[in-house]
Amino acid sequence: MPTITIDKKTYLLKTSFELLSFGEYRRLLINNESSNRNRLNVSVLADMPIELVHKISDGQMAMIIPHIAFIAEPSQIQCHVVDADLLKIIGDESWLNFEAAKMHLKNNGDKDILFVIDKIVEIYTNENILDWPLQKAMTIINHYVEQLNNFFEAFKKLNEYKPETAELLAGVRQLDYLGFYLTLDALTQSDITKREQVKQMPAFEVHNQLLIDYEKAQYQKRLIKTREKTK
Repeated sequence: MPTITIDKKTYLLKTSFELLSFGEYRRLLINNESSNRNRLNVSVLADMPIELVHKISDGQMAMIIPHIAFIAEPSQIQCHVVDADLLKIIGDESWLNFEAAKMHLKNNGDKDILFVIDKIVEIYTNENILDWPLQKAMTIINHYVEQLNNFFEAFKKLNEYKPETAELLAGVRQLDYLGFYLTLDALTQSDITKREQVKQMPAFEVHNQLLIDYEKAQYQKRLIKTREKTK
């Protein structure tokens, strides 16, 4: 690896994805938003305090930049095999776990899922992947991103529903803050003794029941409107 010597101390510069941890890679992603990203990236790749990086001359930086150009080619990241037991099927795991994962996604907003995926992986595996080698971490990350996408696609109808005018006027949006607990109350028919049991049910089973309830409710609405028109 190339070296950088500042204040009589030598730092090794990582020059490939194979040498990075997932946590380091994510710091590089964060740096992309900065106009000073080259120096910030050197700080990460050489494990060098940023105040020392600022001592590097522009001429020296010009020689360093080609060594860190690999950052712009994430498609070159090769995935390594991980223990199959860590690759859980989200639909088979508890509904409570899925709701916890969904909360991380909601709090992340429109930002890249990589900024919260470590928390989601930890929910399902109890593993902290920030210190994992990047190539190993990406295998488990790709698995859970695909699992989440597939699950949301299977039940997208539940997320596409838009309240009718009458529901809005009645204040349905005021119930949004209850979220998970409102759904839990409906599934248990307000029987608090069943809450823990429902929380531990497979996420697929719970969402399948929610979809059934949704379709029944939509049918009843259509039926009422049809009867009103035929009177």
